[in-house]
Amino acid sequence: GLLEYFGNAVSQSSQRGNTEAYILPNNENDYTYQVLNMLMKHNVQIERATEDFSLRDSYSYWDGSSSTRSFEAGDFIIKTDQPKHLFVNTLFRRQLEIEDSVMYDMATWSIPMAYNLDGAWTTRDVGVSTEIVSEELVYPSDVENAGAQYAYVIDWEQRHAPKALAKLWEMDYNVRSAGRYFSYEGKRYSEGSLIVLIGRNYEKRAQIQADMRTLAEEANVVIEGFDTGRMDAGMDLASSDSEPVQKPEVALMIDSPFSSYTAGQLWFLFDQWTEFGIDRIRSGSFNRIDLAEYDVILMPGSWGGLNGVWSESQIEGLKDWVREGGVLIGTEGSGSWLTKDRSGFTNVELFEEEDSTKVDEKAYTQYAHREDVFGLDRIPGSAFKAHIDNTNPLAFGLPETLYSLKFGDDGLVPSTDFQTVGYYVKEGEVLASGYASEENREEAKGMAFAAVENMGSGKVVFLLDNTQYRMFWVGPSRMVQNAVMLLPGF
Repeated sequence: GLLEYFGNAVSQSSQRGNTEAYILPNNENDYTYQVLNMLMKHNVQIERATEDFSLRDSYSYWDGSSSTRSFEAGDFIIKTDQPKHLFVNTLFRRQLEIEDSVMYDMATWSIPMAYNLDGAWTTRDVGVSTEIVSEELVYPSDVENAGAQYAYVIDWEQRHAPKALAKLWEMDYNVRSAGRYFSYEGKRYSEGSLIVLIGRNYEKRAQIQADMRTLAEEANVVIEGFDTGRMDAGMDLASSDSEPVQKPEVALMIDSPFSSYTAGQLWFLFDQWTEFGIDRIRSGSFNRIDLAEYDVILMPGSWGGLNGVWSESQIEGLKDWVREGGVLIGTEGSGSWLTKDRSGFTNVELFEEEDSTKVDEKAYTQYAHREDVFGLDRIPGSAFKAHIDNTNPLAFGLPETLYSLKFGDDGLVPSTDFQTVGYYVKEGEVLASGYASEENREEAKGMAFAAVENMGSGKVVFLLDNTQYRMFWVGPSRMVQNAVMLLPGF
């Protein structure tokens, strides 16, 4: 009976829907290789196009629309005509059949959205010559023009660029981060790109070539050597538009009321993926630490807000620390607590429904129906379409659009008094996948979920949506890496 059950599951007779294949463009800078390697560990068959091709019915994850789209040789094709079709469809479908938010956990786990990939799917046969991907995909690592005379550059869009920065600090190199883009000989380098000026690391001149080769291999990045600092467009390598970024001392708050889930995710992101060590500070020990020892304090999401955790004098001390140059990062509920409405810590305002003296009809809901009725108001981890200001240091290295995983209905009201870095689309459908009521979708439009407020010489960073949920929804995670590693220098 078990064998028959398994046979039916992998048989094409159990195939649901009309999707023929999913396509992921070959991008060496994002999470594509990581995703494909994970799929191959689950025995999913991956094919790679050996020639350019186009699809007349190529569907977009952004809005579900169909168009003719061109793809290139090297792009990856995951066909549903294989034994793992249930697994593949479950992970790649844009939307599941969801009636409302009365459910366990999150409402979407679409891989292209979770990793912010530019994927597509098609209902037509992909008639193109392919080859089977049989070996693990490896991110490129190389040093071009290893004997450079002026500088070495690491484009910040690369998947492992933050790890490279952590290793450069470990190797005691002076590093700058580009505040603007630049281009040279037809290639564009993103904002945030790391610049190692040979003249600013003169004492390492004899070993710098060997160090760059070691760095490229250990961090899986491409390093490019330059013999000049004069660029063709954008900023020059040693201009005032680049900022020195020094290794910050970072404290991660843990223990109640901070979420142990988010704290664990943040620790894993930095300790394991970035290989950048951070201190963990128990909430009960906060009054015994010297804030002056830290450049960044990272607050995970919190249960029920942070009122009562710190005394008034401790809050004032934290404000003084920010004004003197500290970077305070509030994620999820902790970010909401930092607003004017919740704690008065900043002047940033949360979106609130207009006050009304009219009784909400839901107040008369029968006990037996309360779960169903109030469940309709809940946003249970759904993908919202968002725009990103990737000229802001908080979003360096990210594309201009993003799928943000939204739990709850908090949002920041954009204002000229602070920097709006990430906000939900203002027009059209805001929900990409999952569930949210029409009222919640309309209210979210144009609201900010990622922002920076300057406070004296320091900054308060708001990240209301989890940027690394379970280390699975990691498309937005570069923002918290930027907040910790780059913002103190900017």
